Amino acid sequence: MNKKKIPKFIPKIELVFVFLIVSVFILSKVSPSFMNLLNITEVKLANYFSSDRISMISNSAFILIGVYATITAVFGSGKSMATSKLSKKDLNGDFITCISFSMISSLILGFYIIFLDDKYIYLLFCLIIWTISSLIRFLIIILLMYSYNVKTFKKIDRQEKENYENMMDVLTEISIELKRIKNIIKDEEK
Repeated sequence: MNKKKIPKFIPKIELVFVFLIVSVFILSKVSPSFMNLLNITEVKLANYFSSDRISMISNSAFILIGVYATITAVFGSGKSMATSKLSKKDLNGDFITCISFSMISSLILGFYIIFLDDKYIYLLFCLIIWTISSLIRFLIIILLMYSYNVKTFKKIDRQEKENYENMMDVLTEISIELKRIKNIIKDEEK
């Protein structure tokens, strides 16, 4: 798996959203006109996010944490070509960082919904976008790993087939040679 195959913007998604969240709050404190725009946006978002929808988002965030933990356990306990190559090329830190950011974004979103009121609906919206972008980044990396595994297993399967055919050729030659030797021994005994 090559680091060059991962689009360059992918690792920076979280930083962009953190920057946007901080920028919006700074601008809302400095600029009254921006605060008015933010209030209008928050009213529209508040109308969109019903309590059922917010509950569904919270459940989805915690389900994502379970999915991330499961996939981490699968990759951590099983040996695949992609994880082996990640380790050899010292890229496993990038993968762990990706999973960590994805889990953190889901945790923050889930706990924000549970423990904080919806006073800052814009922040909720930003957290949702951050969680979705982390999920997308995670899925891209998982799909790249899957693709690498499939290609590698195809090569390994082809190599095993060639090795099997070579071994069968050698065994056939040995069998022919043993028959020849057996016939020579029979001829000498007569």
